[in-house]
Amino acid sequence: MNRLLSANFMRLRKSREFWMCVLATLLISLGMIYTGAKSASALAQRGFIKYLDDYYFQFAPYAGAIMAIFISLFLGTEYSDGTIRNKLVVGHTRTNIYLANFLTCLTGSILITVMWFIGGLPGLYLIGFFEMGLSQVIAYFFVAIGIAASFSALFVWISTLTRDRARTVVLSLVLWTAMALAASGIYDRLHEVEVNGGVAMINGEFVKMEDTPNPLYLTGAARMVFELLYRILSTGQAVAMLSTEITTPVLDIAVSVVVTAVITVIGILSFRRKDLQ
Repeated sequence: MNRLLSANFMRLRKSREFWMCVLATLLISLGMIYTGAKSASALAQRGFIKYLDDYYFQFAPYAGAIMAIFISLFLGTEYSDGTIRNKLVVGHTRTNIYLANFLTCLTGSILITVMWFIGGLPGLYLIGFFEMGLSQVIAYFFVAIGIAASFSALFVWISTLTRDRARTVVLSLVLWTAMALAASGIYDRLHEVEVNGGVAMINGEFVKMEDTPNPLYLTGAARMVFELLYRILSTGQAVAMLSTEITTPVLDIAVSVVVTAVITVIGILSFRRKDLQ
């Protein structure tokens, strides 16, 4: 295992694709903070006060896409260069090969996450300090690490299912997109108002509308299922982070650990059965 990790980390350090993903993360994060600072300044002139919380976590929903590209490209060479077969020939087990690949990709994903948080630091000067407090920011960081771990487990598994590098990238991005859309849809359903009402303009006058139950509002078991799915999906946690709605960070981290472990076990079992000829 140690020799596998050493070889993988050496390849990671020399990987142009990995460093391009790190650089892209930094530039996107910087761009989001700069745009957010301009928006916060414009709102401040109208009397609306915004804090760094409102902009610092904007990159959260997109982190998975960067990780999907990095992991797909990085592991894609394992098949194209015949690296996996060579590792098996010299005596490494499939389980150790899979775990070494996962730990290497997890390290890369954590570095991408760190770069995202570093890219947001200029916001301290441009916008001001967080309203939520430093301890909560640290909690959010570890939630982001949990998200990175679950994404890494998922995309390492996807990368072992096909030998075609380009197909792996496409499949990973399609899966991430589907998860992002699902998380967005769940978020919208969970934030439906319980009662429809308000006012409407009729014949040039504002008229108060009668309150009526909202049929889209989730209750009972349906709401519990949606909340569970929202928490299990890495993209769901990312959307919650974007909205600064992480209220139970320890539970979110625990869910990410369980999801990561389950996907990794499934990935190992499927890799053991895969025909590498």
